[in-house]
Amino acid sequence: YIAPYNLPVTRQSILITANTKNTNSLVISRDNEMYTVSNDGLLLAFNHNFTSRWSFSPPSLGYKFIGTPMISNDETIYLVAHVDNNSSNLSNYLYAIIDNKTQANEKWKLAIDNKTSVSCVFDASGVVYVGTNSGTIYAIKDFITHGNSIWTYRIDPELNGNPYLITGAPTFNISNTNLCFGYSNSTNTSSSIHAIDISNLHVSTGKPQLLWNKTVTDKGYFNTPSIDDSGIIYAATSHGYIYAYDISNNGANKWTTTPLNINDASLSTISIGSDDHIYVTSSEGLNVIDSSNGELLWKYFIDLSGLSVNDGNYNSSPTIDANNNIYFGG
Repeated sequence: YIAPYNLPVTRQSILITANTKNTNSLVISRDNEMYTVSNDGLLLAFNHNFTSRWSFSPPSLGYKFIGTPMISNDETIYLVAHVDNNSSNLSNYLYAIIDNKTQANEKWKLAIDNKTSVSCVFDASGVVYVGTNSGTIYAIKDFITHGNSIWTYRIDPELNGNPYLITGAPTFNISNTNLCFGYSNSTNTSSSIHAIDISNLHVSTGKPQLLWNKTVTDKGYFNTPSIDDSGIIYAATSHGYIYAYDISNNGANKWTTTPLNINDASLSTISIGSDDHIYVTSSEGLNVIDSSNGELLWKYFIDLSGLSVNDGNYNSSPTIDANNNIYFGG
């Protein structure tokens, strides 16, 4: 989909799996190769002209990839694999995968806890961060031949003993000194954006320190937050609210939208465009919002005619390339 500075919008579609929605986001490498995870747990690679290159499944029996893959500067692909209905309490894994153009190969994998994990993020030093539904953030160093956990950060459990659930991937500020992520209680009635300092680890514990925490009630859980170059955090909830927080001002709330602004209750992770607009998908299509005040600028409704899909639930995050093309799936 092309971002419409001037309408009309043009469209090109990829049918990934017939009659199956694809709600995971797509990422683009520096050479314009594209990667996504299908809803049946495969890592898929496409050329820049949308032709398929390869698919890759976790080698371990019963495992599926989940969430959004991340691509490092050396083009290592990081993503999480888990087991559906994990009654045996098997570990989840963080995978590091190499794209050899004609096929994918495992670089290494590292066991993390057995709670359903979400997408990961990495920094310039080669550390990968991933959150889990045990309320734990893992910092994992890529040592080329293997990955190794260098610290963990855990949110204290609820008063009833249930762990808080980390509900999206962590996100950095531009200087890679602060890590922000969303979490919620077991019923999603209380949800928070949490900011920790990863540049100044505690002397005795070797763990990050809390900067601030912002909590909302009865607004659903937070998706992965996004941070712009000025340090403003944008985070959407599963009930259709969007919040803008100032990371450097103790998380002060800049503005909040309500579901009435966009007439939809379930939103994706937000993407930030070079035009100072923020982009978010919903079941109706693509929404473009003014980042300065949260006002809806325009909305692109999806015409499903001619596509072999069952419905139009477009809740994957939009991805914006250097040419202002916007990619999202449903």
